[in-house]
Amino acid sequence: MTQNSYRYLITDIYMPSGTSNPIKAELPFTDVLFNQTLNGVGSFQGKLLLSGMPNKDLDTLNQTIPMQKAIFVEHRSDASPTGAIVWGGVICTRDYDSENQILSITAQEYEYYLQRRRINSFTNSAYYNNTTQGLVYTSIDAGTILYDLVTNMQVDNSTTHKTNTNIGLACDLYSTGSAVSRTYFDFELKSVYQALKDLSQGSFFDFKVMPQYDAYNNIVLTMKVGSPAHAGSALNKVYNPATPSSATVFQFPGNLISYKYTEDGTTASNYCWGLGYGKNYNKIYNSSK
Repeated sequence: MTQNSYRYLITDIYMPSGTSNPIKAELPFTDVLFNQTLNGVGSFQGKLLLSGMPNKDLDTLNQTIPMQKAIFVEHRSDASPTGAIVWGGVICTRDYDSENQILSITAQEYEYYLQRRRINSFTNSAYYNNTTQGLVYTSIDAGTILYDLVTNMQVDNSTTHKTNTNIGLACDLYSTGSAVSRTYFDFELKSVYQALKDLSQGSFFDFKVMPQYDAYNNIVLTMKVGSPAHAGSALNKVYNPATPSSATVFQFPGNLISYKYTEDGTTASNYCWGLGYGKNYNKIYNSSK
């Protein structure tokens, strides 16, 4: 029987330099629930029973500060004894129950951070227009626009007080084959996430922030980009980063053990009536379905 275990690791969100996230702490969460969402924002919930726990040694309070710390879930099994990061995101809220000595944490995947970042003063971009004060992309591949937005989102601009923006998120440069034109004015303050969402829906590609270990056992973040319309390695990296040669779609939670499936026949029909503006039986239009 396969043995599974999970570890819950804490890092800083902001990366002063470099692209790796050094682990700051490991905390013994219980009652954990988390999910991943492609092109969306998954969530995490967990509890820490503080009574009897060496909180001073673990630095529990400082390592769970909302919007300063990130949490990652590591999964280990007989098949993967070295461990793999299966979830990562930003700690958003925490609630302390003094009577039961329980600290409850909620977190959102890194796409939530992209929701909080606005397109403003991305002056390091080659597409920034000082005259119109905004980003102007004319017939540019949607994948290039995504790469430019994610990269320049993390560049500080002291002139406009845009600081502490680097989260160490690298980005795949992926060609969608779809050239589009977009303009993002600074005054619009459009969120980076919404811009990526709009691009993905218009050019039919998927995106996901994927955390994983690097060669030094630090956690690194990569924005993976791919499309079901392009059966290439980029697509496989999005859905299954552990096996890039695989064409599987489902990544987590892995092999299905059990499931529930509901079939609702209450909305089915094989005959229907349409009512018009006639009188009596002339109002009815019959149709087999």
